[in-house]
Amino acid sequence: MTLRTFGLLPVLGVLLRAAPGLAQTLASPRMAVPVAAPLSADTGTVFELSRCVALALENNQQVRQADWQAQTNRVGVTTAWGNLLPNLNGTVTHGLNRGRSIDPFTNAYANQQISFANYDLNATVPVWNGLSLQNTLHQNRLTTEAARLDLQQTRDNTIISVILAYFQVLNADEQLRQAERQAAVTARQVARLRVLDSTGAIAPALLYDLRGQLATDHLTVVAMRTTAQTARLTLAQLLNIAFTPTMRLGPPPETAGAAGPTPTDFGAVVQNALATLPQVRAAQLRLRSAHSGVRAARGQWWPSVYLFGNAGTTYSSAALRATGGGTTTETIPYRDQWRNNRFSTFGVGVRIPLLNGLQTRTRVGFARIAEEQARFQVKTVENTVQQTVTQAILNEQQAQERYRTLGQQVQDFARSFQAAEARFEAGVGNAVDYMVAKTNADRARTNLIAARYEVALRRQIVAYYEGQALP
Repeated sequence: MTLRTFGLLPVLGVLLRAAPGLAQTLASPRMAVPVAAPLSADTGTVFELSRCVALALENNQQVRQADWQAQTNRVGVTTAWGNLLPNLNGTVTHGLNRGRSIDPFTNAYANQQISFANYDLNATVPVWNGLSLQNTLHQNRLTTEAARLDLQQTRDNTIISVILAYFQVLNADEQLRQAERQAAVTARQVARLRVLDSTGAIAPALLYDLRGQLATDHLTVVAMRTTAQTARLTLAQLLNIAFTPTMRLGPPPETAGAAGPTPTDFGAVVQNALATLPQVRAAQLRLRSAHSGVRAARGQWWPSVYLFGNAGTTYSSAALRATGGGTTTETIPYRDQWRNNRFSTFGVGVRIPLLNGLQTRTRVGFARIAEEQARFQVKTVENTVQQTVTQAILNEQQAQERYRTLGQQVQDFARSFQAAEARFEAGVGNAVDYMVAKTNADRARTNLIAARYEVALRRQIVAYYEGQALP
């Protein structure tokens, strides 16, 4: 049986549209999701919904990739912050010159082997650049926060898929039990008719009709058993664990499908969703980030002011000094040269952008376009959330009404089948009336099972938009 068969396919669209922000609730203090280590489903462990969610968040590849992207953005913030710090570098050079070369001590040509050393320390300190660096840092911080919300949205989508797959397994299991009960009822009638047929009390066609119905019921059981295993396979894939047919699930959350008044104040629910959904906040942060990007690009039109400094010393084996009243010479010791050859330079510089191939103008143009795109995206996201929340509430109202109607239908068809079964067993009813009544009762029970899980899914989505705790 497919997802469409038991009526949950329309729910998937609602769930996926509701994905932004759902995991925030599940991972918030209202619902602490434990971090679980990967394991297989063949341990006999009962997989509660919270455990399935924890496993999926721990093992899902898309969640991991979104997490790595968020970490990459945090590194970008560190880089932008580092651009505001002084740039300090030290250089140490030791070498050996042979043949004709320049004496680093006298700057005169010398034709001898000279060993030399240079020690240099230089620094530049940005003072002013039109606040371009500061705005770039602010832009990176906002982008990093938006990436964190993107990670939350990825977690949302994963949790949505797990909840849907979890309920699909529960629904398939219950549908399988219902199909087995239906087959058992038919099998009991076939056994009774077989006894009557052996005594010649009924027409053989009556037995064959019921045997054909029993075969149909057995096919339904086989189909439902396959559907249940397929649903388990889907869930195991989402959890990234090994699949086994014996995987056991816990019961649905106690709050799932709980009867309660559907909210009628659509505006309040919409406002709560706009204030809490990660997708909305991420779009708003990207708009602010784009605005900072425009300011950072404009800052490159301004002159930049910086401080600079340089200090060092040198050594040369060719450095000599007179001794003995000027009659002899000796090499100046390393320590003396280190002290005597020290030098330093300090100053302030101004870099004025005059012509750079219109690169700054191009960057500003791109930044403005990005800002307009981000502004449009915010409006689009807000409109989508408003429509999604409204549709979710309407869908819940419809699901609850359908569930109540099906509940009454099950009761009515059950009474009708009881009457038909009594007449059939008393020999005053025919097989056609019996099978029609049984088919109606069976179909009503099957629809009621699917409707109950549909209400459970839709109630959780609306409950999230209302700010309530999720199981």
